[in-house]
Amino acid sequence: MSYRQVKAPNINVQARLGMCLEYVQNAFGAGWSGSYALDGWNRNSQFNHPNRNIPSGVFVPIWFDGYWTGIRYGHVAIYKDGVVYSSPWTQANAAISKHDVLGSIADVERIYRMTYIGWSEGIGGTRVVEKVKEVKVATIENQANWRARFNRLHRQLVGNWDMSDAVFRSIVGNEAWKIVESWSDHENANQALADQVLGEKARKEKWQATVQQLTAQVNDLGKRPTQAQLDALKADMENLQATLDEAKESADEERRKADRATAELERAEAEQAKAKREAENFWIALLNTARGWFGGKS
Repeated sequence: MSYRQVKAPNINVQARLGMCLEYVQNAFGAGWSGSYALDGWNRNSQFNHPNRNIPSGVFVPIWFDGYWTGIRYGHVAIYKDGVVYSSPWTQANAAISKHDVLGSIADVERIYRMTYIGWSEGIGGTRVVEKVKEVKVATIENQANWRARFNRLHRQLVGNWDMSDAVFRSIVGNEAWKIVESWSDHENANQALADQVLGEKARKEKWQATVQQLTAQVNDLGKRPTQAQLDALKADMENLQATLDEAKESADEERRKADRATAELERAEAEQAKAKREAENFWIALLNTARGWFGGKS
């Protein structure tokens, strides 16, 4: 279990000989924590861990049981990654109110002749560290349900229903989001996005019904359409052409966004130009046919 620092200590606060609890509580900016170290531990039960599983990378209080000047005061200090910061036990540091730095818990036990009893997540009701929630990332499993779901996703992103056994074996054991990221960056996914934009616009604006209506109008004109009928047909075709142009521009913009990150831009633009020419040729041919009914007059 990993922890993060909620409140970092100022280890350089004033440190007085025999005032270990005062030093630690002031370093962490905590309020009154007890009359002496062992009292502080007993009042700190909601944060205490009576073990040596001290988290790395963070400052935490560590606690000791034992006698100081003949009284069972105990001791408390600040610990991080094997280093202990304590109120002074040396006369030199005591004279300048400076903390001592010790190399291990064992050094504290030896110098103070006390026994380590645990570490804590806080002091005096003030939390200084907290647990980091671990997020489990799903990995692809070699099961039928995973195969079916990713086969469908393969079709949606890459445009291919036939995900081979070799492709599926290559993703088994990997994180699901890594696979989604890889397939989303596939060159075919950019084309699928452009097709989706165009298809959504066609569905929302009912292009199929419009084309069917135009076809019916052409069939109803007969061999000798009136000028009013031809004008109406021309207006409908021009409206549809404008709608197609707008949709193509929208699809082109989406495609340009997707293709900026790939080396396939030139190929995509060539295909786009080809499609545009084919569409233009279709509408030009249809307009020319209609104009031919009136001797080339519009």
